[in-house]
Amino acid sequence: MAKSAKGFNLGAYLVAASLKGGDLERMSVRARRIYLQRYLHLIETQIRILSERLDKGSGWPGQVHAWDQDALDADRVASLSSLNYLFAVREILRTTIDTL
Repeated sequence: MAKSAKGFNLGAYLVAASLKGGDLERMSVRARRIYLQRYLHLIETQIRILSERLDKGSGWPGQVHAWDQDALDADRVASLSSLNYLFAVREILRTTIDTL
């Protein structure tokens, strides 16, 4: 549904929604930058952990068929979706920090 709305950016919306609880707009630019950099560090750590977990479970060197049933299990698809979301959030945070 989100893709049907022209110009809608789900990642930007989710980042803004997660930051809404705090008084981000009342922070000084320096404090806001530090806050966003810490959040970026958290996102990058989650990306690294999820990537390592996906790499350990891939089994690519021994597989003959890349599209084996094990490669497409529900947990792996969910992990790839989460990784995609984290990449989008990371890009938005980097862009936001650069514009401050």
